[in-house]
Amino acid sequence: MAIQPGFMESIEAAIPSAPWGKLQRSPDETITHGLLDHMTDVAAVSHRLLHIPAIARALRRTAGGRTLTDTDHARLAVLAYLHDIGKANAGFQRAILSAPIEF
Repeated sequence: MAIQPGFMESIEAAIPSAPWGKLQRSPDETITHGLLDHMTDVAAVSHRLLHIPAIARALRRTAGGRTLTDTDHARLAVLAYLHDIGKANAGFQRAILSAPIEF
């Protein structure tokens, strides 16, 4: 099966130059938030949330009564950072951008 002329150019034009982590689409525009920026935001927010007393208590119960250390907090923030790493896959990036817009 031959690739139609212009096919690859149309695919390349639809994909942002850097992977996106958050995407907002409308019929008029597509707004993206870079994947690394999104991952960094998630890690920073999760690290701050770990210090909220109610969340710290829930984590202490989950950890068998042990108070989480700064190292534990850092490790959880790294896991939060990595939660969307699969979005870096070119297939994922293309599939979502080519999907029909739903309202």
